[in-house]
Amino acid sequence: MKGQTSLLMKGIYLILVLVTISIVLNQIVGLNLEIKKQEKSLEIQKVAGNILESLTGSVNCLAYKEVGEVENKPVPLSVHRVIDINKLEDFNKKYSDIEPECVRDYNYRFSVKVDKYNLTRLFERKYPQIPVPGNRDIVLIFDNSFSMKGARIETARAAALKMIDCSDPSDRLALVAFGDGATKENWCETSQKLPLMYLENESKEDFIKTFSTLQSDFGTPLEKSLKKAVEILKNDSDKGRSKMIIMMTDGYENCCDGCGSCKCGQSECRNFCKDVLCNNVLKIVPKEIPVFTIGFLVDPETEEVLKCVASKTNGLYFPATEAELAKIFCEIGGGESPKEKLETWKFGVQDHSYSDALKSSVSISTGVSIRYSETKTQPGLLTITVYDGELERLSGFIDRVCSSGVEMSNEIALSYATYAKTVGSKSFICMKQTKEFCSTLSCTKEIEFPNIAPGNYIIKVIPKDGKIAVMV
Repeated sequence: MKGQTSLLMKGIYLILVLVTISIVLNQIVGLNLEIKKQEKSLEIQKVAGNILESLTGSVNCLAYKEVGEVENKPVPLSVHRVIDINKLEDFNKKYSDIEPECVRDYNYRFSVKVDKYNLTRLFERKYPQIPVPGNRDIVLIFDNSFSMKGARIETARAAALKMIDCSDPSDRLALVAFGDGATKENWCETSQKLPLMYLENESKEDFIKTFSTLQSDFGTPLEKSLKKAVEILKNDSDKGRSKMIIMMTDGYENCCDGCGSCKCGQSECRNFCKDVLCNNVLKIVPKEIPVFTIGFLVDPETEEVLKCVASKTNGLYFPATEAELAKIFCEIGGGESPKEKLETWKFGVQDHSYSDALKSSVSISTGVSIRYSETKTQPGLLTITVYDGELERLSGFIDRVCSSGVEMSNEIALSYATYAKTVGSKSFICMKQTKEFCSTLSCTKEIEFPNIAPGNYIIKVIPKDGKIAVMV
């Protein structure tokens, strides 16, 4: 009997040892993945910095060419971060959807935006707590609970879309809403309706479509939604981008964790939950993420809770009537455009990988001087966004072979169906998820490209007979 007990104990100890080893190995793997992710982010930031320096510091790119004199002889000079308006106009037209020849990186793709602005406008911000528009990652928590039925949700939809118009195109917005998948037995669901998406091009259409499908029903899980918003920013936001959360609600929390004997989502849960959000907010929200709360026709008790959340996270509280809601969303988004239209130039890629196909993106900005003539210079802001994704790697690989004329092979992972198409004189490598997204090739040769299903492949690219053949 003692021998059997001894064997049993040895077996238990062995299982515990194996479990401990498994836990340690998982932690090591997780740590290694996080280190690799950080190293990749630093690498892309370095790439973005190098491209920025080349664009603004080389006369082969945008730098304004001045001529000095040494011993009475003219000497060309490149002035750092003083860019030539004529070159900028040329890049805006010539490279509207591809990187300029003077600074191509075949491992990544990038887009550039240059804004001419009035410096005084930066010091006239009404609410300095709101992060400056541009390169922000924003999560909008949108209340579509039962109390929002009818005219309220229609007003809120239109107001939220107004924020998109007032934000900068380099901002990204994710949407969290209530009630998705909920039933009468489960009133307190909350879900991410849209991932972080740039506020330009087709993304606006995605927001319009998604808002139009939101139905008002079920409870008000403010605490759970705030946790979801923080999770999105922790997992999907890029280093170097400012982060913020907007919480719009017309009612009180009635879905907090541990509702006790009351039925979550119902009015009897109000007293139990009324202080939970305010008391827990600093445990949920990191100090670097401000929360801007909007009380849409709320009662005084709910208003106090929303004020508390905003105050503790260094955000702001905005009380809103139906007439004021759109104006408030616009103000948080960045404010109405000035009457004098600001000039903007863009070049580089205008489409990029999305969802699982986009591995990372980094945006950096720098102040520049835009030289119109020897006597006229205007202040501006140059922003570069570098994309690292499956579409970027594949199209860059093809362009590298096309440029060098040397056959190459590479391992490529593809999350979605991938194919080539030609429009006019331009060739594109495209992917299809719920929508099509494409990368423009700088290669002007005919591309032979098979339709490829999702998967991992060894891709061989071969120059032959004046064409570029892509083989799997």
